[in-house]
Amino acid sequence: RHYGHGNKVKRSQRLTIVPPLSAGSVTVAFPVKRKDFTRKDVIPAHWDPALTLKVALLATSAEYQAVATAFQRTCPSQILFIERIQNQALYVLYQAKKEAMDNNQASGYKSNERRLFHGTDAGTADKICSQGFNRSFAGRNATMYGRGAYFARDSSYSARYSPTSPRQMFQALVLVGEYAVGAANILAPPSRRTNSLELKDSTVDRKGDPTIFVTYHDSQTYPEYLITFQ
Repeated sequence: RHYGHGNKVKRSQRLTIVPPLSAGSVTVAFPVKRKDFTRKDVIPAHWDPALTLKVALLATSAEYQAVATAFQRTCPSQILFIERIQNQALYVLYQAKKEAMDNNQASGYKSNERRLFHGTDAGTADKICSQGFNRSFAGRNATMYGRGAYFARDSSYSARYSPTSPRQMFQALVLVGEYAVGAANILAPPSRRTNSLELKDSTVDRKGDPTIFVTYHDSQTYPEYLITFQ
């Protein structure tokens, strides 16, 4: 049949013939909005542009004073120096995880980002700076609330796990999300609801005003500052 010029189908509007669906092999595609987490605008503006892994902070800077104040709130030990950790790969993964948790509308909660402490020894500190808080280290010090990476609200608690000189402790960014009271040697948090496969995000020492947090996904944490003290 002949159609007039006004009824021509443009090439960009050409129809696509979809084959019949077969039982057991249905694929449904939805448009996905993605964010490019490799862009440099994801990196904090105050980072050194050279992206040196460790940057020593000036003791007179506001950044140094903020970290020192948080540390000395419960730990009176003398700070020798504080370094900012600038690991672009780890930070990009952390920000992607944070956005995913914040955008999880079905769960009705946010990532609940906190700054917490993690005491360690000098040898492990170097590994954490380059690899992050690897859960394979779990069990070296404690597994009372689960076999994950441990963080404390109070620096005085974390100082117990840095007994030898040079004593070192991280102030870390941690996405605690929705948490539950942990149990010894568990490998993952409990389910959010009865008979649900969806898990909570972390475990804690107590439900009300927790002081210890345990995470089970490496991208939930970022080693923001390394504090060397005595």
